Amino acid sequence: MTLEYLLDMLARNEALTTVGFDDALVGYAVRAGGVGPVALYDIGRCAAVLAERDGMSEEEAEEFVHSEMVEAWQ
Repeated sequence: MTLEYLLDMLARNEALTTVGFDDALVGYAVRAGGVGPVALYDIGRCAAVLAERDGMSEEEAEEFVHSEMVEAWQ
């Protein structure tokens, strides 16, 4: 599955994606009850994007991912 195909499929299904993190997108998942698809991101890759793009330290990037992305989803 190519990134282009994945992004198109998610868009057609009105799934939310995170702008600027295409390099961390690894697939999609369907939640219990058939809700989905939802974009599936690699947490480590998200932190790497932040570190490279925004100049965050590894620790800052990991903290940001957990507090602003993972916990926000819950």
